[in-house]
Amino acid sequence: MNFWSQSRTELENLPGIHANSDGTIDFSVTDEEQREVDSLFKLLEDYRFHPEIASVIPNAGTAFALCRFAIGIVVNLPDPETDTEYRDATGKIHDGLCRALAAVYKALCIYPTPVFTHHLISFNEMAGRKSEAARLRELKRDQDAEWKPSELDNLFVSWLEGSSPSVHQAMSNPDDLNDKILRTMAVFTEAAFFMLPPDDYEHDETLRRTVLVFLFGALDAVTQQFFFESHEKLAVLDAYLQQTFPSMSEDERESFSIFLADSSDDPAWIPVMQRGGQTLVDWGRGNTTAPLVLSHIIHFGIEDADTMRTPKPDDRNA
Repeated sequence: MNFWSQSRTELENLPGIHANSDGTIDFSVTDEEQREVDSLFKLLEDYRFHPEIASVIPNAGTAFALCRFAIGIVVNLPDPETDTEYRDATGKIHDGLCRALAAVYKALCIYPTPVFTHHLISFNEMAGRKSEAARLRELKRDQDAEWKPSELDNLFVSWLEGSSPSVHQAMSNPDDLNDKILRTMAVFTEAAFFMLPPDDYEHDETLRRTVLVFLFGALDAVTQQFFFESHEKLAVLDAYLQQTFPSMSEDERESFSIFLADSSDDPAWIPVMQRGGQTLVDWGRGNTTAPLVLSHIIHFGIEDADTMRTPKPDDRNA
């Protein structure tokens, strides 16, 4: 599949990219892009992965980190309201979009997925590059037809999605509020579980309850923004448990719902619930790595949550 136009003009004047006369592409990662890549691999350095996954992580992780870097640039671009403000911000907007485009074109070179093409379409539209956006739409149609995302792809996509939406943006339309809450919590939960395989907590009842109380605190932070009656909150909780733990029986969900409702008044569980709520708030404000604190709590304990570090595979809080 050919990702570039015949002329390669879409790559002109983008930092770190050079189109050669023979049609090949050379690129280098800038210092600021490398910092974003390094921050991801810092989180992954002490984890062991299945060999099939481990062989893909260097390219996939680098590409998704570059795309996340680009999203961070775009969401922080100036939003001028007057002609004067727009004139003053034009240079900054142009520079930011060029940096964002460069990062995602590099991501597409390293690990081609329709996820990156989707963002390139949006960024090219923002930059006024309508013909390139149209070309990329044709490319994305071909990619969509062929792409079969792996579990690793889905995890990285979830991590990437957490870098752009805020909780308040997800809630901007009041229609079908429960569904929006569940979708927001699905993204947050996938991010929280990114470094927490089920085997790390499922076989220890205390750790399992810790996970549930943390997630309940996050869910409560979302629902308390709205005027829900008690029975409505319980209905959302039941739907969330069913969504997150599909193998959990109806009786188990009812039992855990009672436990979680009681945990909000239990001194032993209040710190975990509060941490879950604060993590959801931090994530909604743009701290995309905040949900990883759940893994830290499971491996090192709630008392150490403010000094979050990456756990080693055999480091447990049994």
